[in-house]
Amino acid sequence: FRHTNREPPTTPSPFVGKLFVPLTSIETRISTLQGVALQDGSELDTSAKTGADAFVDCTRTKLRTEACAGISQELAKACGEALATISKTEASLQRLRKTRVYAAADAPQKRQNQPGSDENALVPVGVDLRRKIPSSDNDKIRRQIWLDITEAGRIIADYGVHAHTDFISLVELIAPLGTTS
Repeated sequence: FRHTNREPPTTPSPFVGKLFVPLTSIETRISTLQGVALQDGSELDTSAKTGADAFVDCTRTKLRTEACAGISQELAKACGEALATISKTEASLQRLRKTRVYAAADAPQKRQNQPGSDENALVPVGVDLRRKIPSSDNDKIRRQIWLDITEAGRIIADYGVHAHTDFISLVELIAPLGTTS
């Protein structure tokens, strides 16, 4: 989003769903093998089939739990690092802007002689001179992260398991980002 003038994001990144493709593939393979095993084991009694189904269900739940916890932990780590970088960049830019404002205040005579300038008209950073206030690139990035985290959380919930605690903490931390338009 940096310096691209792209509209604020409204949908999650396509990569989020792709994070879960290997898990879906493994589950599909397990289901296929389970179906083949049940067909081949037609002479097994009902209790053996029930035990095998219970084992497969337990294995599937464990697989989902571990995979979703790992994915959500790594996603939380990457998104947390991106958010920290954005915050550090903003802080640096604000310090730079303050330095420029102080330098501009020390030299008002230079600005008075510029055509079309008003001595007291400092345009705040981020304000469009056509009376429109655009969303900042950083806000767009934060919004995209929020959309991606929300989508990952939805997919994990669809699997019927819980995300890693780091992921849950990140969701709680950035939840207000989803309330902006």
